[in-house]
Amino acid sequence: MRLSIALAAVAAIISATPASAGFVNNRPIWNALSDQQKSGFVMAVIDNMMIADITSPYATADSRAILACFNENSLTDGDLIELVDKGYEDPATWTSPAFGILYSAVLTKVCPYYVNRERTIDGLEYKVGPDAKPWVAPSE
Repeated sequence: MRLSIALAAVAAIISATPASAGFVNNRPIWNALSDQQKSGFVMAVIDNMMIADITSPYATADSRAILACFNENSLTDGDLIELVDKGYEDPATWTSPAFGILYSAVLTKVCPYYVNRERTIDGLEYKVGPDAKPWVAPSE
């Protein structure tokens, strides 16, 4: 019994495609994923983005920003999949990893207000987004 389980595990590892192994390095691999695989992939990327790296003040600020952005805007896995799909519409991105496309879209297109707010609160200078201006608190 143990031998058959071990053999099954080895067979699964040997037969794993890049997409099933988690390497979504370009548009053709992304397009080959099922909807469930895409959903799992984008959620894993966002989970990774929300893990604060205590050695990086930018990662810490960005983690808080992404959490606030997603909570306040009720973003879903479908929204994230759409971001990757739109990112891959440009032929210049077809050889780019899906992780990078999603990471860039979340920080600079979807959540720049939150990223800039959290970075400003932490006294960080580098801002993101199309205008990349420092965040200013809304007047009350």
